[in-house]
Amino acid sequence: MKRRFKSIAILVLGLSTVWAVRPKPPVATAAVSVQQFLETNCFACHDSRTKKGNLDLTALKPDFTDAQTFATWVKVHDRVQAGEMPPKSMPQPDATTRAGFLKALAEPMIAADAARIRREGRAVLRRMNRYEYENTLRDILGAPWLQVKELLPEDGERYRFNKSGEALGVSHVQISRYLAAAEYALREVIARAEKQPEATTKRYYAREQRAFTAHIEFSQFNTHTERATFPLIG
Repeated sequence: MKRRFKSIAILVLGLSTVWAVRPKPPVATAAVSVQQFLETNCFACHDSRTKKGNLDLTALKPDFTDAQTFATWVKVHDRVQAGEMPPKSMPQPDATTRAGFLKALAEPMIAADAARIRREGRAVLRRMNRYEYENTLRDILGAPWLQVKELLPEDGERYRFNKSGEALGVSHVQISRYLAAAEYALREVIARAEKQPEATTKRYYAREQRAFTAHIEFSQFNTHTERATFPLIG
């Protein structure tokens, strides 16, 4: 009996595991070309004449080796996938047509991205952006009040991030601004002694000090401190 219960438990556990990992049925796709889909659903608003959103899809070449072109195609893919394009007010493609377009567009993009990763690596070495450079100077110099980021040029952005190595270029202007910001920071934290104060001489006389003249006895014949009479001590 116990063996029978164990067998049933193992069977139930195995079935539950199978049910848990059962993949979802794939979405049906239609053999749709990218150009055909764009002509039917996109060119009405994004051609050379209308250029809505400053996007001309008729001039967009399928060159996935160019970074800017690749980024534009990514936006097109994501907007269609999210159902944002075509807009709700326009005729919508059916689910199989949309899925076919996404597949036809995604496959060469994935292949091009994989080739780029093999060629260049996944990440690009990058410099610090303005905020990171300012925070680094604050830490090194122990001056949390330093404000130097405004002395540096604006950082580039990629996908709304200002920490992408693809957008953070280094030019002679950038280097010169870095040096100027570092010099400014050092001047702010080090005591300034650029101009020495002018030396002045001031004389102090005993007759002008009350500690000495407090016990002087004045009379009608000696009213000046130089001729005053001092009392005898002792």
